[in-house]
Amino acid sequence: MVWLPAHFTWTNGGEYYGVIPTRYPGSYQSEDALLALSRKTVWDGYDEELFLGRGQKILTTDTADYSLLDVRSIHFNVVSDTAQETTGG
Repeated sequence: MVWLPAHFTWTNGGEYYGVIPTRYPGSYQSEDALLALSRKTVWDGYDEELFLGRGQKILTTDTADYSLLDVRSIHFNVVSDTAQETTGG
């Protein structure tokens, strides 16, 4: 398994260190060393809507694709539902 070390910081100020798997399941069995070592990604299409990745994992957004090993920071905008918090609902 190829792992990426990660540092998580939560909205409450807590921190955690962990690791993230960087390749799609089964990639280690590939005859292509670049796929097995998470150096590239290929997509196998099974129908018009189903594609499975091999090699390095990719983060996909509405604007671009990002290779997981190239990502250094991810920030999420937290939206608090204050009405729900104050009513307990």
